[in-house]
Amino acid sequence: MPLNEARAAGGAALGACRRCGTCCRRGGPALHRADKALVVSGRLSPTDLYTIRPGEPVRDDVAGGILTSADTDIIKIRETPGSRACAFFEPDGNGCTIYPWRPLECRILRCWDTAGIRRCYREDRLGRADLIGHIDGLWDLVAEHDRRCDAGRLVRLARRLRRGDREAGAGLARMVRYDDALREGLAAEGRVPPAMLDFLLGRPARELVRAMGILTRQASAHGASGAPGSGP
Repeated sequence: MPLNEARAAGGAALGACRRCGTCCRRGGPALHRADKALVVSGRLSPTDLYTIRPGEPVRDDVAGGILTSADTDIIKIRETPGSRACAFFEPDGNGCTIYPWRPLECRILRCWDTAGIRRCYREDRLGRADLIGHIDGLWDLVAEHDRRCDAGRLVRLARRLRRGDREAGAGLARMVRYDDALREGLAAEGRVPPAMLDFLLGRPARELVRAMGILTRQASAHGASGAPGSGP
């Protein structure tokens, strides 16, 4: 949600939080290095998180909701299934179930004065390497996945496929099949809890393809996707 809309919907006129829940209903916060202790201590579990990888399309709410590409990992708290609301949002009373340990962006955000969140929004973002880079084997797996299923390349191939480039479609299909197989294999072997995969490997390649608006008839020719999604 663009900050100017949050400002209009929230407590801008009062200069204080009205506990309207608008910010919490519009998605979970991104984490910064100041939040690392929340994960290390177990206050936040990796299963509570997902990663937007470098190169993925992302809406920049501080810049008015424009679509841009992530230039670093953006680790975010998951949404409530079937909703955009933060998973820790408590709709009865517009509360937060982790309020004493809420992340930096939640502590700083004031819809009536957005200077603080604007200053920190892109700074010192927490990345997967900060949390698991020291774990041999696991980090190697994540790095290999990033190499073979690079999000930026996937997006570029998806855009070329939308323009009818069948060679791009074949490359895209290989990336999606690799991502599918790795996730299924890790879950079947019990090596990684399924709920942790979106933190480790980012959002599934198949979902990114759908979000790019790849039509079923295009993707099915290469085995890359299912139903169409909404394009940027």
